[in-house]
Amino acid sequence: MEITTFIDGHPKRVDVQKQAKAFYLGPNIFIRPFDDNNSLVIDSWNNIIDIAPKDAIDPSTRLCRIAGRYFPKTNDSKSELESIAFDSEYHELQRGINVISLCPTFSCNLACTYCFERAFDLQEPQSAENNMSSMLEEAAVFVQEAKRLYPNNPTVIELFGGEPLQHKTRNFVSNVLKLAREESVGVSIVTNGYDLLSFLDLFVLFRDVLKSVSVTLDGTAQIHNTARVTKNGKGSFEAIKRSVDAMTELRLPIRVCSNVSKLSIDSLEQLILFVKNSGWTTSPFFQFEIGRVYDRYATNRNNEVYEYEIQRKLIEIFENYRPKWLISGFMKSTEFPSKILGVDFGQNEYGKERFAYCWATSNIIRGYYLSPDMQRYRCTTTVGNHKFRLPENEQSVNTSHSWLNPIEHRSEKCLQCPIGGYCNGGCQVERHFKSAEAICDYELTNFLKFVDCVAIPRIHELLCNPSGGSQPCR
Repeated sequence: MEITTFIDGHPKRVDVQKQAKAFYLGPNIFIRPFDDNNSLVIDSWNNIIDIAPKDAIDPSTRLCRIAGRYFPKTNDSKSELESIAFDSEYHELQRGINVISLCPTFSCNLACTYCFERAFDLQEPQSAENNMSSMLEEAAVFVQEAKRLYPNNPTVIELFGGEPLQHKTRNFVSNVLKLAREESVGVSIVTNGYDLLSFLDLFVLFRDVLKSVSVTLDGTAQIHNTARVTKNGKGSFEAIKRSVDAMTELRLPIRVCSNVSKLSIDSLEQLILFVKNSGWTTSPFFQFEIGRVYDRYATNRNNEVYEYEIQRKLIEIFENYRPKWLISGFMKSTEFPSKILGVDFGQNEYGKERFAYCWATSNIIRGYYLSPDMQRYRCTTTVGNHKFRLPENEQSVNTSHSWLNPIEHRSEKCLQCPIGGYCNGGCQVERHFKSAEAICDYELTNFLKFVDCVAIPRIHELLCNPSGGSQPCR
């Protein structure tokens, strides 16, 4: 018999073996009615989305007559899952990027209202200048080791913070760029962009190693200036705009990131229109990335939006098209089903595979963050929080094992969950501040809303217009 499956935003008819005797599909397979005659089936472990006749899969009884398609396919589910996970890990290791992220300071020239660092007190180390020299030395060792171990994979030095582009860090930034040129590796910078103009001369001088500069613009002027303010309460919108103007005019690589929240989601279309009208999108070195405000420390979740809400807004704005300059970075549990259906909007997780909630729990990026006090961290949102610093024996190019989610440690609840292969228990940081039940409820709620508000409308559209997958705009 034939059923419909989906691959890269297109429906495809596939032959499956229909069994005479029905068997029960476990709770780890998501099933729900699609229309009067068909069922929607999502297998997160094998990353499959199908539309199957109800005589093959009944959503009410969960009886299935399709052989060997859904997890588990055999009687040895543990070995089967280990094999799937091994394949995912292998592909990650082949594509992996070696990255050491240097945080020269905990200080910042802005006081953004949703900054995760407010969850813990960060103290600037006494001998900052000496530590910056030590950071350069460790970066050089990391780069040389990465190139030795993984000569066919890219190696990058990233600048992070606090805020890495300040007057007091200029010499350090210059030395990092020099080191990158000496070692023939790239440099990426994550900055709020407020003082970026004073570093333009360095960026022009070292454009050969400058791979990416990411700044944040959280909305048009009024919205942005509500959330991203200076220490004395002034807005930062105009300073960021001038920085992006200069970077695009000089044909330097610039990425504008927007963190969507309840405050800004309704004005996202106005921000995208502003970006287009600014002329930035005509530069081949420009990207616009959609992220979302989140609060892993559960100190204030009032401004968060679900992943599906941003997706629905982007579909409303772009319909079936995605500009070449648009990428996304806000999906976790919905990333892989979104790619299957062609509504991922260029989700940027550096090519991580399933069984990892985020890049920090993945092998796709090998490396760590090095803080001003010479401590090492795996996750962006933990830098400076000693609860999450890496042990000394995990100082390595390779991914910290304490952050990976090996199959043998997967909880029984995840194995019985319909999104277990996509969520994998959620964020490791959140587990320290919220109950497992709260995390599961949040992820499941988002996924069910994604199915109703994004996946099913998209599937209907694809079945009516099989060739109508997402394509770049002109």
